[in-house]
Amino acid sequence: MAKIPKLKAVSSFDEIRPQKRVPELIRVPADKPITGVVLCEAPFHMPTHFDGKRTVICSGESSCEHCGKRAIRDYYLIAIHDRNSGVTSWVQLSDHAAAMLLRQLRELERELFGVVVKVGRERKHMQAPITVAIDQWANVSGKLPKPIDPQETLERVFNSTKLSGDKPNKRV
Repeated sequence: MAKIPKLKAVSSFDEIRPQKRVPELIRVPADKPITGVVLCEAPFHMPTHFDGKRTVICSGESSCEHCGKRAIRDYYLIAIHDRNSGVTSWVQLSDHAAAMLLRQLRELERELFGVVVKVGRERKHMQAPITVAIDQWANVSGKLPKPIDPQETLERVFNSTKLSGDKPNKRV
């Protein structure tokens, strides 16, 4: 049985440090569309390669070991905050879906940050094309957080020791 440590009493809100949560990277599900508020100013281009086992991010032609051997798959990331669950996620869009989103923004003469979108699939199948629709009548009430960047999420996803099969260095 594990020894239970002595707990410290907290008397001031300055002593409480909320844990920072990094948004996860998700694909558009086949069954239910994702609806929420966009928390980035533009889609982020993410070139990738599929090496036969897993997807790896392309670091550029000069430094990527997969360029020339594997085809590049381009994805575009947008951060969506689901107001019902309170969860923010980076959603992976195809080039067609990202172009559809940017066309709608231009037609509505709006910026991406703070717009309410619905991202889904044409059919309930993972290979079905991704669709994006902007809710032009929705207004976001309340204060939005500042725009976010996918860098920390990408580092956690693509540098994970679980995915790469590498074992962390043990200190002696």
